[in-house]
Amino acid sequence: MEIKKTTFSERPALIEPEGSVARINFDIEEVTEVINQGEGNGEEETRTVYLAHIVRVEQPLTFDRIKAAMVEKGFDDDKAEEQTAMTLLALVQGGQHVGNELELARRAVIARISAYDKSDAVNQFSYNGVPMWLDKETRNGLIARLNAEKAVGKTTSTLWLGTQSFTITPDAGLQMLAALEVYASECYDKTAEHKAAVAALDDVSAILNYDIEDGYPQQPTFGE
Repeated sequence: MEIKKTTFSERPALIEPEGSVARINFDIEEVTEVINQGEGNGEEETRTVYLAHIVRVEQPLTFDRIKAAMVEKGFDDDKAEEQTAMTLLALVQGGQHVGNELELARRAVIARISAYDKSDAVNQFSYNGVPMWLDKETRNGLIARLNAEKAVGKTTSTLWLGTQSFTITPDAGLQMLAALEVYASECYDKTAEHKAAVAALDDVSAILNYDIEDGYPQQPTFGE
């Protein structure tokens, strides 16, 4: 479920105090909004507004408080970890908070790597042109099933993904799953390599500009 952004007429600051609470504004984007479509020969009227995700956190701000507020708002753990670290990093760099810039930058980018590792950019292959993914538990279950069907002499098997079915031979299915396992292992290794590389960097700019997408294997394609 997409988390709705709040609209502002002026660009909000990262932190806006509201009594004992701080409102954190992030993922800010500037958009043009139509306020009058214009009729006849009239000109369309627009205005610039700003959209931002917001969370409210009791002060004093701490990593755990900010992250908990983001998780409660509906953000997943990786997004909450990344945004919390980036928020505190900005405050530290602005002299508004005390913290370790390198550690905060590393936490943000490592969370970004974890999120990328779980995304469709990594966890996806195609069968007969249909994009899909099978997690490790599902792959192991299918291997057991296909081996059993092969042992009793079945020559075809029907695999389901949601409401779509695919007919495949046990041998072809096992070969596909073996290739998927190799692909998943290579992706796992690349993710671990990226995290280790970020952890070893000692420059905030280098960490924040680290290319988290580099070096992943090409997504597999199977079928006709």
